[in-house]
Amino acid sequence: MKLYQCVNPITNFPNIIECLEIESCKFNTPVFNFSDNLKHLILNNCDYQFPLDNLPHNLINFELIYYSNEYKYTLDHLPQGLQKLSITGYYNNSVDNLPNTLREFTITVHPLKYNSPVYINLDMLPDSIEILIIKTGYCRITKLPANIKDLQMYKRNPDYDVLKEKFPNAKYVCY
Repeated sequence: MKLYQCVNPITNFPNIIECLEIESCKFNTPVFNFSDNLKHLILNNCDYQFPLDNLPHNLINFELIYYSNEYKYTLDHLPQGLQKLSITGYYNNSVDNLPNTLREFTITVHPLKYNSPVYINLDMLPDSIEILIIKTGYCRITKLPANIKDLQMYKRNPDYDVLKEKFPNAKYVCY
């Protein structure tokens, strides 16, 4: 199901929805009562300034694409069964409390204003991550998760050379 350019608050979703994309919507109230069956959620360029602490516990894939303003909340309360997470856009918060079930993490962040510093420390990522995709030079990482099998990284990331030397067996793809 896809919702596009909604302006009215959404308070309930039918229980049959497993995949939901909400795009270019403006909400002035928190979204509540996602379907318990929801497994895939994309929040795409929504002007949403509330904590995402009410996501359904069955969610396995979550994509936050945020270019409206800088999303000011941490993602500390993600579902414990989440396996795939992608953060794209204006995000400058901690990612220290991600679920231990996470297998794939993609981060593509940009500063809200040109030349303003955005440095997200990725050293506390859970060891469950096998695929790590860093498509930005605005993240710092010196310690990779223990189960990493695939590392894709922006070559201009300040930690690129250090990581390549420390973890020569990881697959590196440069953006």
